[in-house]
Amino acid sequence: MNYDFLIVGQGIAGSIMGLQLEKYNQRFLIVDKNEKITSSKVAAGLMHPMSFKRCVLNWKGETLYDYSHQFYTKCNEILSDKTYLEFPLIRLFQSYEEQNNWLSKVSTKPFVRVLSEREEKFENINNQFGNGRLKKSAKLDASAFLKNVKLYFERQNKFREESFLIQNIQKDGYFYKKGNDLFKYIIFCQGPFVDEFNPFCYLPIIPNKGEILEIQSQFLPQFILSKGVFSIPTVEDKFILGATYNHNDLSKKITEDAKWELLSKIKKFLPQNKFEIINQKYGFRPTTIDRKPLIGNHPILKNAFIFNGMGSKSILMAPLLGKQLIDHILCNKKLSEAINVSRFDHYFTAQHKELCSKLVT
Repeated sequence: MNYDFLIVGQGIAGSIMGLQLEKYNQRFLIVDKNEKITSSKVAAGLMHPMSFKRCVLNWKGETLYDYSHQFYTKCNEILSDKTYLEFPLIRLFQSYEEQNNWLSKVSTKPFVRVLSEREEKFENINNQFGNGRLKKSAKLDASAFLKNVKLYFERQNKFREESFLIQNIQKDGYFYKKGNDLFKYIIFCQGPFVDEFNPFCYLPIIPNKGEILEIQSQFLPQFILSKGVFSIPTVEDKFILGATYNHNDLSKKITEDAKWELLSKIKKFLPQNKFEIINQKYGFRPTTIDRKPLIGNHPILKNAFIFNGMGSKSILMAPLLGKQLIDHILCNKKLSEAINVSRFDHYFTAQHKELCSKLVT
């Protein structure tokens, strides 16, 4: 069968790429080996445009948020399930300095559209420096979203559960050939672990381990709370507490260090006898040395692209950046230099070139 696109990987990035390509009436196939543990499947699902540490907007934060909000709202209709919800986020200030910084910005542009000086009153919560509310915050049930997308595309024969090996790809004129299928373009959305045969193995993708706790408490409010960690309501009296960041630990297991790190942080606003640990999970985010995504063309393989490196902000970034990559491919629109993978072309050596020439011939 002839396709326009082959998407490798069905995490947040690959799923969103498929949903965006559908809008462009493109013929595509997603392949994924369905690993049990991925960062997408255990993601807390929080989405907002702020960096709380310095009380500044993230890179393109408000633009990305506004676009993603519209995108996920539409996905609720397409997938017939409300996996995405706007949700109040309350920042518990850690000092009077942080409180003053926040309040000094609430009436100034661009923060007037994002920050509120409204303060919530809490029982059982340590709130000695007060709090502020975000006007733009939401959560996505990432695990349910991925399951729904998979089922949605399976019904249309646009998804196959299988491993992908670049050695099984051949060049057939202007197309890539995989078995009996032909593809104009390949987009690699494979997350943090890229093997030595992957055409994009030269890129500095850094696996960043994140661990979360699932806890139960009758004392936490039905808000997203932020104070060193996030407390995110799920169902009934259950919450996700997270997450840790560790680019040194590549062990595929939960750790006591992460558990105690999260516990030490939640105790700053909720005493330990006010909650119970239910479960602990981990995943690896794909991050980069300059904290910007990896998007764009392969240096020598024509019509091979990467859509990766969004780290913990993939839910926020992927919808708009996915559209921009499609516009780049189909309409020759220029990608921002900040995200364009060409900024790492100097990492592409003669050895990588020789490898790629052997992989797809």
